[in-house]
Amino acid sequence: MDYSKSKVFTDIDSFHKFIVNIKNPTLFLIVGLPYSGKSFISKLISTTFNIPRVSFDETWQKLSKYNLDISWEAVNNNNLEYCKQVLSTGNHVILDTYTRNNKVRELINKFSKNIGVNFLIIYLPTDINIVKKRHKDNKLTPTSI
Repeated sequence: MDYSKSKVFTDIDSFHKFIVNIKNPTLFLIVGLPYSGKSFISKLISTTFNIPRVSFDETWQKLSKYNLDISWEAVNNNNLEYCKQVLSTGNHVILDTYTRNNKVRELINKFSKNIGVNFLIIYLPTDINIVKKRHKDNKLTPTSI
């Protein structure tokens, strides 16, 4: 994946100036370590800019009520189908998902190209010590680092 066209936003205002100029439907992928703040940032962007959001964690929780053996692929496919529906209406969408490795990013990039929409990654660099503290403090999520 070519990251040479990366943009850095240090505040919500500069991100807003960028996002209002995007003409085509865009899939925003939130990327970062577990406990880096992906869900928090995706919710903030969703509510601030009125962009639909889909969350791996929330979809997994819903689907696992009916099937405890639900796979990552099933959750991801469900979320990508929802993204496709939203994007087909001309809207942007935020995907807050578990990106285990670059292969997942490539898969979602390919998905975006196949349906003819923009694909942008929002990366949350987070100090590992902060991640470990958040993990320790979070009693609700069983993810281990």
